[in-house]
Amino acid sequence: MGETVELNIPGVCLNYGLPSPTPRNTFRLVDVNEYSSNPRVRRALRSLATYGTSHGVAQATMWHVCNELPIRDDGRADR
Repeated sequence: MGETVELNIPGVCLNYGLPSPTPRNTFRLVDVNEYSSNPRVRRALRSLATYGTSHGVAQATMWHVCNELPIRDDGRADR
């Protein structure tokens, strides 16, 4: 306890519209159920982690699931 560990973890934003994180931000890992009780969030994250995809598709998918952002025909979230 008290030790600092640096990790590179691929991730996506789950809250559309928040400012982009910077190296000064501190993150805390939480269970998906602690973030959202919506079962679609857990299923989407599990599918993306299991099957993999591009970062852009993963981001558009999670904004769609978490924030009901429409997805365009080209697979991008419609901002």
